[in-house]
Amino acid sequence: LLLVIWGIIKTDGFKIPYKKINDKIVVQNNDGGRIEWLDAVKGIGMLLVIFPHTGLLNENIAKWIYSFHMPLFFILSGYTFTRYKLSCKDFFYKLLKSLIIPYFVYAAGLCIYQVIPNLLWERDNLFYLYSVKDFIIQISCTPLWFVTVLAVSEIVCYIIMKVNRSPIWISVCGLSLFTIGIIYNRYIRVDLPWNVDLVFFAVPFVLVGIGLRYVLNIDRMMKVQTLLILFVINICSGLVNDRVDMVSRYFDNYLLFFVAAVSGSLFLIGVANRTKKNRLLKYIGKNSFFFLGFHQINLLIILILCEKFNVFQLQTEKTILMFVDVIGAVFVVFILREITLKLQRIIKQLLYKKEI
Repeated sequence: LLLVIWGIIKTDGFKIPYKKINDKIVVQNNDGGRIEWLDAVKGIGMLLVIFPHTGLLNENIAKWIYSFHMPLFFILSGYTFTRYKLSCKDFFYKLLKSLIIPYFVYAAGLCIYQVIPNLLWERDNLFYLYSVKDFIIQISCTPLWFVTVLAVSEIVCYIIMKVNRSPIWISVCGLSLFTIGIIYNRYIRVDLPWNVDLVFFAVPFVLVGIGLRYVLNIDRMMKVQTLLILFVINICSGLVNDRVDMVSRYFDNYLLFFVAAVSGSLFLIGVANRTKKNRLLKYIGKNSFFFLGFHQINLLIILILCEKFNVFQLQTEKTILMFVDVIGAVFVVFILREITLKLQRIIKQLLYKKEI
């Protein structure tokens, strides 16, 4: 960890802050639009979520991906988190609009869409059907578990930032919550509704993201030596540790988990800045919520169809099957997304005409 910090400072990757975090907004580029690398890194991160869910990825590669892929999204959420400047009323309005309401909308869609795998195949209990109750209680229920954890984490971060915005206060809060999470996970280990127990681990990463907004020089992060240092630290800490799975509450060595998560996330941010013009990655990143919700069921549908038609079923064709599965699922989710966007535009036009 010290080597990572030294390497980044040596290449001017960090600007060290000495004052409390101020109110300047840095989530926009010079043109006033979205930060290109932010969508690109979300796109890469979402692909890293999708590939292991095929169940066909090499075990060591999957282990490496799991060492940082979910913390990455919490860090990115912190990087764009500026709602602490809002009033309590406005904050909760924004939270409902951006996370809570979309969560239940996607959950309702999944309740209907999830029956397709069972209709395609005759096996009993091929795919567990989540009920409305499962989505409301939300304990490790589908990849959407991330959304409820993020919603509660933002509430906690809002309170922390309202109390004080000094780096020392934020660091103490993050460390304290992480420590409480370790104690809870070791000695109590009761999965709570909305996965609230995971908030102890999620909030520190969100706070890391908030801090990075003010200390991270993304252009300097592009330097090869910085990326190499981050990658080596991530590989060493991630592979030495056992496989991490946040939703299953399995972290093994907590220090290695944290180091691997932060170094891996910073590495991917640096890589994404080099691929920020890629239109596919940016599209997936902009629609990461939709891909998060619907990719897993579509992966299963593609696998069922391949098995049913006896396509790519040989052991030597396992890698081909994995890429076919991912590409097929991404394409189907893309079609679904475009259909929903088209329907949204039609509904808005109808409502607008009705008002006139």
